[in-house]
Amino acid sequence: HDGKDPGDIERLHRISEAASRILKFSRDLMASVPANGMVTVNVQFRKMPSTGYLKTRRSCGATVRWKLPTITAVTMTVPVSMLATLEKEPNVVYITPDRPLSMTTAPEEFATAIAAGVAVCPGWHRRRRGRH
Repeated sequence: HDGKDPGDIERLHRISEAASRILKFSRDLMASVPANGMVTVNVQFRKMPSTGYLKTRRSCGATVRWKLPTITAVTMTVPVSMLATLEKEPNVVYITPDRPLSMTTAPEEFATAIAAGVAVCPGWHRRRRGRH
């Protein structure tokens, strides 16, 4: 006997599966999802989904709003019932609501932070090699 109880191994496997499902949804997504209808979400993938995959999602009621290859994500409006399907897909890493964005800094402060005023000062010119 190797000391491993098959029942314990099975329980650990079930706990691991449950934890991975829970971790795929952000807390605010779970709090903001209506009982039915549509919800706009950002779905982060391990690998960017293919055109065929997105076509399949569309045929099931999703609307693809944005493809975000830099972060390997897609913003989609999906039926709430599709969330359970997305959750089970091994290529899906994380799902969040499409949160509204707002500027946290006044535009003047941003311009100061990037030294935009210096960039337009007279006498500051970009020089090319070999030309003056």
